Order: sequence, then structure tokens, then C-alpha cells
Amino acid sequence: MKPYLTIANICRTIARIVSVIVLLLGVPFLLFVGLQLLSGEAGSPAIFLSLLLLIGVLAGLVIAWWKEGPGSLITFLSMIGSFALSGSLLPGVGSRQGFSLFAGPLNLLFALLIPGYHPDSSPSARMIPPLSWALLIIPVLLFAVSWQLRKKSPE
Repeated sequence: MKPYLTIANICRTIARIVSVIVLLLGVPFLLFVGLQLLSGEAGSPAIFLSLLLLIGVLAGLVIAWWKEGPGSLITFLSMIGSFALSGSLLPGVGSRQGFSLFAGPLNLLFALLIPGYHPDSSPSARMIPPLSWALLIIPVLLFAVSWQLRKKSPE
């Protein structure tokens, strides 16, 4: 086997592992927010757009399991959309430019696991922004690298 195919397989495996983690955190969050909205609680257009972009990220990761190029592109475009529309354009979704779609699921996870956790006052809340972007960027980059390396293969 050619060395770049070995690297492609390693990238694909790591991307799949991280994407499963993202899916395991993202899908319950979508269900939680969806049930909250279905219960009659008022929702804003910003929340719906944020949920649609998060669905785009999760769908892109699922598609990337079969078609790495299109899946990573869908995920990447959803992430860019989230970054571009956050902050002042979507008040109530993120407190500043660069708010990650995945900050919500991580805040929910931290609130369930850490007693007394609050996103605005807990010291561990500082880890949320870099961790949320890393969990989204790592599989996208690895799927894209794997796709590029496989395109080189003359198989």
C-alpha cells in the first residue's frame, strides 16, 4: 500500500472517531432544543437558523463517512455560516463574533457533568470556545485530507 493511502486511512479513522463524538453530543442537543421549542416556549429566528446550521454540520459529518469531499464541504460551509452570522447579526445565539454552533451541546454536557456549572461564571466555561471549534474543525480537516490523498491514488 502506498504511504499516502496509509496516511489517508489514518486521517479517515481519526475523523470518523471525532465525528461520532460530535454526533453523540449534537443529536441529543438538537432533540433537547427541539422538545423545548415544541413545548410552546418562544423561539427566535436566530435559534432556528442556528439549529439549521447545526443540522448542516451533523449531516455533513454523516455524509463524509461515505463521500469525504462533499461531506467535509457541507460541514465547512455550515461552520462558516455559523461564524459569519454569529455575534451582532444573530443576537441571542452567540455573545460575540466567532460563537461556535457546538458551544450549546458542550455547555449542556458540562452542566450535566459539573455540579454548579454556569456558562457565564464557571472557570471551566473558558474551555468551551476552543474545544467547540476544535471538535468541529478536526474531522473536517481530516476528512478533506483523506479525500485529497485518495484522489491522488490511481486505484
